[in-house]
Amino acid sequence: MIRVLLLLGMCLMNLCRSVCARYSLFVPKFVEMRDKLIVEIERSNAIDADANIGDATRSSERVQDPSSNYSRKKSTRRCSVCHVRGDNKRSCPGLYDNEVFDDEHLDDTSAQELDDDAADRTSLVDDDSDDFSSDGFSGDDYKEDDESEHSEEDEDH
Repeated sequence: MIRVLLLLGMCLMNLCRSVCARYSLFVPKFVEMRDKLIVEIERSNAIDADANIGDATRSSERVQDPSSNYSRKKSTRRCSVCHVRGDNKRSCPGLYDNEVFDDEHLDDTSAQELDDDAADRTSLVDDDSDDFSSDGFSGDDYKEDDESEHSEEDEDH
């Protein structure tokens, strides 16, 4: 019985030693990977902190300088050419050479200004329709001319 217990103890010790030996081979690699990840996380946090400080500085400048082309909120900035919302990194689809948004190209336009532009366009269309009717042409006169032409063609055939 004692021999069996000793044999089981030795097998258990060998098993533990082999598991520990294998694990000890991987432990330094895990430690290196963990250290690299910690360094990367700290570096990215430092970059994010610097960027947040820069954004806060830019936003305070934006509020203080009313003559700048930036609005108070990024979401309300629109392209003055094509009226697409965007930031400096996105290209403007309204330009043929795909220029990126820049300070001169962006404009503080609101929905009210865009509505005013649409109202101006509709008033232009209304003015054109008045000019068309003032020339003396109407749809009824045109239809009568069409009917007379068709009747002449029918007589020829």
